[in-house]
Amino acid sequence: MKSHPRKKAKNSQKGPFRNVCCTCFPLSDPSETSCCSEDTHPSRPGPPGPQQHYLAGVTCRSPGSGRWEKEKHEDGVKWRQLEHKGPYFAPPYEPLPDGVRFFYEGRPVRLSVAAEEVATFYGRMLDHEYTTKEVFRKNFFNDWRKEMAVEEREVIKSLDKCDF
Repeated sequence: MKSHPRKKAKNSQKGPFRNVCCTCFPLSDPSETSCCSEDTHPSRPGPPGPQQHYLAGVTCRSPGSGRWEKEKHEDGVKWRQLEHKGPYFAPPYEPLPDGVRFFYEGRPVRLSVAAEEVATFYGRMLDHEYTTKEVFRKNFFNDWRKEMAVEEREVIKSLDKCDF
C-alpha cells in the first residue's frame, strides 16, 4: 500500500496553530511546525487535532504518544487491545411545551411522555424519504403503539390520521 503524499512542512505557518502539533500540544522548538514524521503523518486540511492521525502507523513525539505508535507483530495481528471510555447516553427527554400539540383526526391529543418522545422522533424525520416507505411506516407505528398508554392506543388507530 502506498503512503499518502505529504508536502514539506514550512516554517511560514500562520494563524493560531503555528508551532502546535497535530495533537494540539505546543512544540518545544519554535522552529518546528510538526512533531510527526513525514512518512507517517500526511498533511490534512483543517485545524490540527487528534482526528488528523491515521491510527495505524502514526508516530508522534508529543506527550502520551505511545498509544499512537504502530507495533509490529510477527503473526499479522494489527492490534491486541481496545480501549473504550464507555457508552454515551443521551440526555433525558424534555417534554414539549403545552402550546405544542399532536393532532389525530384534526383533534388535539395529549400524549404520554414516552409516546410523545417517539412521536417527536418521527416528526423530525418527516422530510426524510424513509417516511414515504410503507414498511418503515408500518414498523414505526407498531413500535410506537408499544410505547403508548392504553388510552392512547384506543384513540390512535392509524398513522395516516396523525398530524405531527
